[in-house]
Amino acid sequence: MFEDMYVVFFLEGERIELSFILEVEGKRFYEFYKKQYKNPNSDLSDYFPDYQETYEDYLKHFLLPYLQGYKELYVGYDSWKEEGIWNAKNQDNQLRGLLLPRLNYRFYKGVLAYRKWRNIK
Repeated sequence: MFEDMYVVFFLEGERIELSFILEVEGKRFYEFYKKQYKNPNSDLSDYFPDYQETYEDYLKHFLLPYLQGYKELYVGYDSWKEEGIWNAKNQDNQLRGLLLPRLNYRFYKGVLAYRKWRNIK
């Protein structure tokens, strides 16, 4: 489902498969979605009125359509909190923030370094 989607890491200038990130973080993404959906200060339920009851439905009916609306996905770096922040370029080449949880940037930086060292694409 997410096989052809990649995430570019700004500082490294390298990319990683979104499916890999979901393998590691997917359940946490779903928990974040459920929390944001129920938060009265979040716009999530306004933009996506159908709540997804299961993780599989979340992937298929929320995350995939949400991310397919963007041309490129990026993870930037918040040096204050040392976390990865999600951004995406839309069809008009405007950078937008994404409603996804922050990432452990050091972990993914290590994954990229390991892949480069082992020459894994």
